[in-house]
Amino acid sequence: MRRTALISVSERCLIGCTFCFRADTGRADMSVATYCRALTRLRDIGVTAICLTGGEPTHHPRFAQFVRISHQYGISVSIITAAGNAIGEKRLSRMSRLLERVTVSVDSSAVQRIGRTSRTLESGKRLLEACSEANSRAISFSFYDLNGNEVDDVYRSVKASQCSIEFSPLVFSEIQRNRSFPRYSTDVLREDIKKLEARFLLPVEFYQGLESRLSPPSQGRCCGNQIYISPSGEIRLCPYGKSLASVFDDPATVKENTKNGYCSADVRCSFYCAAKNRSSDRHNAPSRGIRWSEGAPPQPTQRTAIFIASD
Repeated sequence: MRRTALISVSERCLIGCTFCFRADTGRADMSVATYCRALTRLRDIGVTAICLTGGEPTHHPRFAQFVRISHQYGISVSIITAAGNAIGEKRLSRMSRLLERVTVSVDSSAVQRIGRTSRTLESGKRLLEACSEANSRAISFSFYDLNGNEVDDVYRSVKASQCSIEFSPLVFSEIQRNRSFPRYSTDVLREDIKKLEARFLLPVEFYQGLESRLSPPSQGRCCGNQIYISPSGEIRLCPYGKSLASVFDDPATVKENTKNGYCSADVRCSFYCAAKNRSSDRHNAPSRGIRWSEGAPPQPTQRTAIFIASD
């Protein structure tokens, strides 16, 4: 039985990262009626926790109402955010005490330059401070071509904030690389990993996730581990899969169409799906591609701290 779900409450985002992986693009917002029906159907199938995503969730004018409604349904709520403006930051700060987990998106300097983003470490720290009442907090750090000081800066920020951290290497599809990023190199990522290992103890799941992102399987079933609900109320078993039901369908239809752990028996595991879903969550996903060493992945060179890292 599934216990968690992603709900995309808004397709809008003022940051506009050029490498954004979001499944639904546009400017649509989820209505309150759709949100309430989504929570009803999720509760029917045993979901006890949701994560608000998008787009940027705090850009939805009903963001605060959504958080309160979730608690009325007895469902804990978390968020993935970068806020993006003062209004979003203020909304997030006001509701932080009702949030189970706040994950703040931060980019390395090279990722900011490539993606034309403004998700700096300083803005991330400011958001974490604004969300001090949240039950738990984390930084999601997208990285590529790390410079000499960045890893130390991130380490100090994580330690000072007493938050966890997730590492997300910047990767592109072959089409994206050919069109816009011909200088992109996995060799650069290999050097980045060495720099991270000097400060962070990276678990095996991180290397597995990295392998799946750089070399996604060309075949096999999509195996996202969370139900995804679009702003229009479509229910999918993967953000990039086909719609299996709607939140406005009857409970029996929703339960029947979401009981399996896969989008379908023959769906291709796309580049974006592999980037979103960790390899440890995928069923019998073939392991191939990147080779870090003969045998096991490299061990950290300095055990200065243990932080959970994921893709």
